[in-house]
Amino acid sequence: MKFRLRIFVSILVFNYIVSGPFNTYAEDTTIVEGRVIDLISGDPIIGVTVILKGHKIYAVTDINGHYSLINVPVGQQTIIFQMMGYENTIAELNALLDKKNELNISLSYKTAKEVVVVARRISNTEASLLSKRKKAPAPQDAISSEQISKSPDSDAADAAKRVTGVTIVNGKNVFIRGLGERYSSVMFAGSVIPSPNPDKRVVPLDIFPVGLLDNLVIIKSYMPDISGEFAGGVVQINPKDYPDETTLKVSAGTGYHAETTGKDFLTYDGGKRDWFGVDDGSRDKPDIIGDSYFNDVNYSTPEIERAGEKFKNEYTPDTTNGKLPAKISFSYGDSYKFADGKTIGIILSGMFKESSKNKTIELLRVNDNFYTIKDYSIDKSVYSTDKGVLLSLAYTGKLNKLRMTGFYSHQSDDSTSIYTGYNNDRNEPTISGAHSSAKIYRLQYIETGLLFSQLAGEHYLNKLLNTTIQWNASYSRATRDEPDSRRVQLIDANSTGEFFIYRSDDVDRVFQNHTDSVMEFTPTLSIPFKQWMGLNAKLKIGGAYSYRERESEQRSFTWDNDGSLGSLSTTGEYIEQIYNPSTIVGSVTETDSTHYYIKEVSGQNDSYTGKLKLFSGFGMIDIPLIRNLRLVGGLRYEYSDMDVLTFNPIYLIEKDLENEPLKKNNLMPGFCITYSIKERTNIRIAFSKTVARPDFREVTEFKYSTMLGNEVIVGNPELEQCDIYNYDIRYEYFPSVNEIIAVSIFYKNLQKPIEMLEVTGQPGTATFKYQNAETAHNMGLELEIRKGLGFITKSLNDITLLLNVAYIYSEIDVKDTELAKYSNKDRALQGQSPYIINASMNYNNEKIGLFTSLLYNIQGPRIMRVGTIYSDVKRGDVYEESAGKLDLVLAQKIFDGGKLKLSFENILDPKIKQTQKRNNATTGEEKEFTMESFRDGRSISISYSQSL
Repeated sequence: MKFRLRIFVSILVFNYIVSGPFNTYAEDTTIVEGRVIDLISGDPIIGVTVILKGHKIYAVTDINGHYSLINVPVGQQTIIFQMMGYENTIAELNALLDKKNELNISLSYKTAKEVVVVARRISNTEASLLSKRKKAPAPQDAISSEQISKSPDSDAADAAKRVTGVTIVNGKNVFIRGLGERYSSVMFAGSVIPSPNPDKRVVPLDIFPVGLLDNLVIIKSYMPDISGEFAGGVVQINPKDYPDETTLKVSAGTGYHAETTGKDFLTYDGGKRDWFGVDDGSRDKPDIIGDSYFNDVNYSTPEIERAGEKFKNEYTPDTTNGKLPAKISFSYGDSYKFADGKTIGIILSGMFKESSKNKTIELLRVNDNFYTIKDYSIDKSVYSTDKGVLLSLAYTGKLNKLRMTGFYSHQSDDSTSIYTGYNNDRNEPTISGAHSSAKIYRLQYIETGLLFSQLAGEHYLNKLLNTTIQWNASYSRATRDEPDSRRVQLIDANSTGEFFIYRSDDVDRVFQNHTDSVMEFTPTLSIPFKQWMGLNAKLKIGGAYSYRERESEQRSFTWDNDGSLGSLSTTGEYIEQIYNPSTIVGSVTETDSTHYYIKEVSGQNDSYTGKLKLFSGFGMIDIPLIRNLRLVGGLRYEYSDMDVLTFNPIYLIEKDLENEPLKKNNLMPGFCITYSIKERTNIRIAFSKTVARPDFREVTEFKYSTMLGNEVIVGNPELEQCDIYNYDIRYEYFPSVNEIIAVSIFYKNLQKPIEMLEVTGQPGTATFKYQNAETAHNMGLELEIRKGLGFITKSLNDITLLLNVAYIYSEIDVKDTELAKYSNKDRALQGQSPYIINASMNYNNEKIGLFTSLLYNIQGPRIMRVGTIYSDVKRGDVYEESAGKLDLVLAQKIFDGGKLKLSFENILDPKIKQTQKRNNATTGEEKEFTMESFRDGRSISISYSQSL
């Protein structure tokens, strides 16, 4: 009876408000739009009645919580939001003509009083992300496209390093809270994606151009509705969404690099489409070389000779002038609204960027008696391209939502290097007291691509307990193609200036092809209900099926002439004059000091295939225990089945690895309690158990070389899964919609963590292998401040301070194995920096359209390679030393919708170096060596964008 009476009273109130005193519409009218969300959970609320007081105008929110009031008279208006179970909310808005009037409202649970809100139009993306963080079920950090636009960052890797507790290694691999890339995962539009990197499972972030992204969210506390492969965090990359109104934006830019532009730039004759970053086929293997091992057993003498003549005869670098970089991009978006409340939206974005960069690297390697075995100065020139396109179509109705997303990203790096210096790690011939001078020419071309397609839906079933069904089906494929990388090593044994090729393996050509694909389907049911106090709660039930398949192939070739290569002087000659059609034969019986044949030297584990099937299901509850105390948590089950097949091309043998550790059943709980002291303040406590599985390559005996010769990495079939226990406490305070102060404490216990360490190998060869340690502990403190300085004095209203600091401590418990003895058993985890600091000072004067930002980023020293003891000689850990980066950005709005942006990057240009402490095998003396060092160089970029 009370329920019927409540409905009757609500109808009477609704009719009174809508009918009200008769008002004539003003001559000028506009539109008011916005979203309505739940104050506690942050979820959109469907079915809210939105009423323009005193007018016969109303709307009802759709599945996104979105509403649109049309024909709203210009001027001060009162808008009422009504939903059974929630407090009636009244908002005051000054509706403006020819402006976007946006009014977003949060509704709280029903009380005896009515809430009155004086709202203002807010379309700030940073503010919306902070609002999302405030209502998130677990601790997370984020960076918006608006914030990225205020920095010189060009890809997601650059942007991610601005987030608290995040560092980027090698310009692309993410480390979160001191844990390496194997302990983090990357999702795009809510789906797991494959990696174009054959060496690592994690997706390198530099393949995502920031111009195609809406925001980047890093989840730092695990919840059961995401994949259980979690330790440091999950990087969620969200593409641009369609706008509420028509937008068209184009931009173009160029720049200057101090070490490159107008300077000598190394290059070679590659392909006709290298400028666009697409090989035209000139680097392909000769067609005559099939899948079988290339030797005189599988191929005839004429075929071997013909194949040798087809290899492109290009080894020696040439020189040109470094060019100005260029970048262009566009973005078009629109939405089409229909009378029945349905909407169709579209977003189409694309970009192309090219850049040239010189780098000089100083490289040193010493033996156990401190004698130099490598001392190189490496001149390296890299021409890079980045291309990307995003297309998204969306349909939104009152009860249903569908979205189709397509994304393609493509990168290329065309590098030319000359190593000049000293090399004697293989006992090359020398005269008494003289070193062997050496040169290495390296030509390397790499293309990587990511193709992503997804169909996602959300359906509201109001006749079935108000259940919402969410699902997405995706297919993505990552590729990496390295066609015909060439390396030539020359020796000047007698310091006479006459270089010659000493060994047959001093000339090699490598072809590598890698494909990694993922198919995934993830359905979820969200069932709202009332808990014992009548407060809104929600149950989520769902699962996922994921199938990953990887194929990786490497073919290696060299020239041979039965050991007579040492007599070939290259004084006054080019290498191309040595290997030409007149000197190429097809059989060892035809060779002499001036004739050669091509032969394959691929290793027995150079090619492999891998498959990973993952079945999972979860149950999770989101419930207020009392009004301001929220519990989110549940349990996830995952069954993983990994199969790896390696291939021996010489004997045509396949080896299948089906070790028991590669098949696992895992139960992974995750819980977070959030206490909202006030509407702007949260205290969060979270716990979870997660896993980190070995990657395909890490569990194979696949042996591959690093960029430096005589250094190889090999997998370990005995690797085991790592289990992680995660604990988090966070305090959050949101002074305003654009401000936050947050303090976090975290602790992680890792069982059987995986690291890469140096082990014994062949003389003159450094071999690195993956190995499980016993346990590791990772803990830290994070501080984030985003605060305007207007509270000090009004003259500082336009200045905002952004600061985030992370202090991280870790220790690992290792035991010596048959593979190696550790040189340091009291050390941090590999790749973990003890501190990370990001700071920026922003000045934003909206009156004159001027924005400036000074940004600084630094992280502490981190272990790149784990040191070992061999024959009682201590080889210490290799550290990458700290190096701070300072950038300055100036942006000025000009004309109508135009913006001019000027960026000064890497102003300090610090030396980036790797160091190692070693003990002398004879004297026992300890000494620190700089193993590698270089500078990135300063650069200036300028761009102009225009919204049409």
